[in-house]
Amino acid sequence: MASPPPSVLDRARHVSYWQRCQRSFLPTDYTSNDSSRLTLAFFIVSALDLLSVPLTAGDRHAVRKWVLSLQHPGGGFCGSATHALDGQRAGLGTANLAATSFALLLLASVAGGGEDAWVEDVDVDALVGHVRRGQTYDGGLAETSRHESHAGYAYCGVAALHMLDRPLSSSGIGGGGKSIESGIGDRSALVDFLAQRQFRYLAREEEACQASDGDNLIEHRLGFEQDCSHVGCNGRWNKKADTCYCWWVAAALDMLDGRDVVNEGPARRYLLDITQHRIGGFAKSAGGPPDLFHSYLGLAALALLGEQGLREMDVALCCSRHMPQRSVVRRQFLGRGDDIILASRTEASTSPTWQRHTQPSDPMASTAPPDKEPKPWTDETKTKFRSKPKSEFLDPCQEAAQRSYKCLYRNGGDKSMCNEYFQAYRDCKEAWTKRWREERGRYW
Repeated sequence: MASPPPSVLDRARHVSYWQRCQRSFLPTDYTSNDSSRLTLAFFIVSALDLLSVPLTAGDRHAVRKWVLSLQHPGGGFCGSATHALDGQRAGLGTANLAATSFALLLLASVAGGGEDAWVEDVDVDALVGHVRRGQTYDGGLAETSRHESHAGYAYCGVAALHMLDRPLSSSGIGGGGKSIESGIGDRSALVDFLAQRQFRYLAREEEACQASDGDNLIEHRLGFEQDCSHVGCNGRWNKKADTCYCWWVAAALDMLDGRDVVNEGPARRYLLDITQHRIGGFAKSAGGPPDLFHSYLGLAALALLGEQGLREMDVALCCSRHMPQRSVVRRQFLGRGDDIILASRTEASTSPTWQRHTQPSDPMASTAPPDKEPKPWTDETKTKFRSKPKSEFLDPCQEAAQRSYKCLYRNGGDKSMCNEYFQAYRDCKEAWTKRWREERGRYW
């Protein structure tokens, strides 16, 4: 009997998928995620970084300008320009930790002077105690001890403890130690819980489970045997295999020094043979469409498993080690009152890597030059604004999206009451995409 063909990462199609996500409208299914647009941007940029596809100087310029526009005047970053309450300017929406974290990674910079004094601003004992209280009777970690254990929360808890022991001067290597020892009450039980999230993937049983209405109970043999063809992972007991848990499980075990219990070969084949999509990206499960969340974590899992052609992962930060290494280099320049710009690779051959400007003239600077006051809202600027083609704006359908969110808020999240608003948003997207093709001959 002929052996099956080798599992291969279709790098070209993954690059095409992520570049398409970067340059064009996302599908209408992402409408409900608009307030998390910064998170989606991180997945796109970080995935291209994993694939060693550098952004152009213009793209880097645009990303940095957009991220800085989401900076909240009270601190932190907002998840999206549309994440604002009635009466607020878009840039004054609610800042949140997730958006702030992804913004800093996207900017490849963090605040600090190069010493470990930042720990003094964190109640480390309380943080460690909070994670410790989340361990449940089955060894897993949950949002709270009264909730169901979950592999995703296990990763978050372990990564938080891991980062507490990482020196600020670290370039993405190291971390983990006494905080994990004190924050995980029963380490062996947690390793056991995570190890048992792996199970033998059987396509026939998976299809039968998908055909049943509402049932999501499936538990096959554990996937420890080396003769397994494909091994998937779930996040909770009696759940089906899901692409993202290949990352949550393997990464958490890696930080717990339990990498040896990961059945790497079959897990790799599961990602490449079962959930890798023909157009690029990864689906949540077999037969589904690719999406940003699962496509990024699928790539991250393969990078963690040592897939050729992908950069090495920083397990605790969920990005390539290349990204925090850039952050460490840049951090020494912060707080000097001048703006530092990372030159592009093409510029590096003719100019220094770091360019310093005592009075920022770069339009991406986080503070405007003092000699350049904003232009007043005159009749001239009004005319210029009104005559500008709508297709030049970032999202000409932003108002339609906001009306959809307001409808959901009024109706307690019942989408069936807001179909006309969502349809209006889809029609707007379709109309402006058509116009853009006619005007420019390509997508945004």
